[in-house]
Amino acid sequence: MSEALEAEVRSLQSQLRRMRGAQGVVVLALVAVGVSAAAKKPGKLQAQEIELVDAGGQVRATFSAWETGTTLFLTGSGGAMVHLEANDGEASLKMRTSGITSAAAVSLSADGTVSKLHLADPIGNPRVALGAEADKAWVRTIDATGLVFTDLGGVAPAP
Repeated sequence: MSEALEAEVRSLQSQLRRMRGAQGVVVLALVAVGVSAAAKKPGKLQAQEIELVDAGGQVRATFSAWETGTTLFLTGSGGAMVHLEANDGEASLKMRTSGITSAAAVSLSADGTVSKLHLADPIGNPRVALGAEADKAWVRTIDATGLVFTDLGGVAPAP
């Protein structure tokens, strides 16, 4: 594997660790909101959907539950977005910056057989895919036209 590709894989691994930390922050924020609401009114807070609204009336967070899973959707005033979803044995985390000229994105998903990390460029085009299965791992880079530029598929994990 080339030094540049190894550096990219290390960078992706670092981003994955940071995203896992972000998940913990989101869970703590939800717990804090729930505890705060429970402290004001004893008992149980139940709803299929909870929306958090800023002082200007904009919805900034939505927490939804349905029979097969849950979703947490957070948005910032500039359009940045975090979407965390768990359903039917699959979990995913998607983060996107969004402004007038950019929409860079990171997505992480796992379904019990494969874990995937995807990175998109500032205009939203997929550029790097990293995956891991029980018996192999793969890295793909994608060029500006959407074609696979580099495919290191089926690389066996190091012992």
